[in-house]
Amino acid sequence: MDDEETFDDESEEYDDMTDKFADVMGERQASRHEKLQGKNKRALARFLGKGARAVQAGVVPSYYGGLLIWALKRVIEAEGWEIIKTLGYHTSQPIFIDVQTDYQKNENLLQDGQMLLKKGELRLIVTVSCAGATSNSVLVEGDKANEQSVKDFTEAIEKYAVEHNFYRGKRIEFSGMLALLDVEPRLWDSIVLDDEIKDEICANTVDFLRKCPRLEKYGIPPRRGIVLAGEPGTGKTIVCRALMSQADGITCITANAYLLTEPFYISQLYELAADLSPCIVFIEDVDFIGQDRFMHGFHVGAPLLALLNEMDGIEKQKQIVTVATTNGLETLDKALCERPSRFDRVIKLNRPTVVERAQIVARLCGRIPLAEEIQDYISRRTDGFTPAQLQEVVFGLAIEYADTEGTNLAMINQDEADHIIGRINGRKSCRLGFKALDSGESSAAFLAGSQNKTGRL
Repeated sequence: MDDEETFDDESEEYDDMTDKFADVMGERQASRHEKLQGKNKRALARFLGKGARAVQAGVVPSYYGGLLIWALKRVIEAEGWEIIKTLGYHTSQPIFIDVQTDYQKNENLLQDGQMLLKKGELRLIVTVSCAGATSNSVLVEGDKANEQSVKDFTEAIEKYAVEHNFYRGKRIEFSGMLALLDVEPRLWDSIVLDDEIKDEICANTVDFLRKCPRLEKYGIPPRRGIVLAGEPGTGKTIVCRALMSQADGITCITANAYLLTEPFYISQLYELAADLSPCIVFIEDVDFIGQDRFMHGFHVGAPLLALLNEMDGIEKQKQIVTVATTNGLETLDKALCERPSRFDRVIKLNRPTVVERAQIVARLCGRIPLAEEIQDYISRRTDGFTPAQLQEVVFGLAIEYADTEGTNLAMINQDEADHIIGRINGRKSCRLGFKALDSGESSAAFLAGSQNKTGRL
């Protein structure tokens, strides 16, 4: 007991020391900032002169900080302003960051500092503060006599950011901040899936958004939701990537799984989607926040309620489609999977048929030269395999049997194919993931014991 009390005392003492250290550091930072502001004020006073000031602020959400400072630079250039000097604001030196303005383009822009601008007889001071966690801003100051110029300049920045938003129509990952995703395009025609299912996915996503103006005439709400359900490896993520490639001119936003449970993330996600609409929001593994509340307790339901509200709440979203994926449809809350107007379609992706397996193997062998008879053998011997498992069979053959030039691949026989197939989990008798063969256990013995035990995982 004495040891516990001693430990508690030491912990409290450590916490007190930590708090005091934080207080001291905070006071020092505040003192440095105050001194810096005093120094800057003298420089700014000399630049603008004495007298009353006109002040106008432009404020955007935190995720649009890069867009705001990009628009500021464009307006300065377009209107012919000269940058006389750039000062630090929160630090002694101005802070510049690289902002991604296109998939392959970055611009170095002022994130935190003060710019002294001049055009003819006009003079403005622009204070940039775009490193905030909640909002970012530019503060424009000028002589009171130039109040209209101050207002016009600020409004020009805001207008330019809205009209030239470089995120609109792009592929984006939203993790509190925005990142453009330069992903390899995946052609829709390359997806091996039943044509009826592919048509249904397109009809409720890309095609729906393109028809929204006409559909609204019939009273159809301009929002939609689908769930792609299937076991791991059945192609849900690949379908999402293919939809991104189909969605020309449509903004595609992928949610960050790690942030789905964070306060306000879902509301920010749909706020962003509404601003960049028409838009498709992709939420992979929605069961992470969408599990049945009656099974797991209502205390886990806050993110789910936020999602339900955004998809079908009081504020009606415009031209937004939500595509969610799940490995466990049976675990989802009924409000998600059994009530249209939130998720209107649940589309199941099953394991491929023998015909579909043949198509998948043929595509995989476009660069891996397996003989046609071996391709056919693999397709017939992999009943119950997912596309991901088929890919591992073909890749595994190339890894294990190719020589330095790859010429041996065309000579692969059925026994060698069986050897690799036997290592891939595709049958009930296997463990999840990959089967580890025991010493002395042959793949032939494994296959022999599994031939009549095919089924789903």
